[in-house]
Amino acid sequence: MALRRRRPGQVPSEATGAGNVHRDLVPGIRRALGEGVPVVVTTRCATGSVSPTYGGPGGGHEVAALGCILGGDLSPHKARLALWVALGQATELDGVRRWSGAFLR
Repeated sequence: MALRRRRPGQVPSEATGAGNVHRDLVPGIRRALGEGVPVVVTTRCATGSVSPTYGGPGGGHEVAALGCILGGDLSPHKARLALWVALGQATELDGVRRWSGAFLR
């Protein structure tokens, strides 16, 4: 609902495991990316990192294919800060992806 009321500057996603989100979140992620809003996917696990391993609706492979920025082994909080810095350096989604490639994979 909040995404519909106002356009956010970014959408950080705290996923499970290696970066898998619930299938019901995929349409919202697709919509945000379509509007040029960067979506970074992180994991809430204490150890490990996000990787495009699992296929299927909401799997890490699908969110990467949609164009999400994978947060690697950064915690959700650190990934959000890194995304803020990237947004300060680039305004277009592709520019944010290129700039953040140094620390978000």
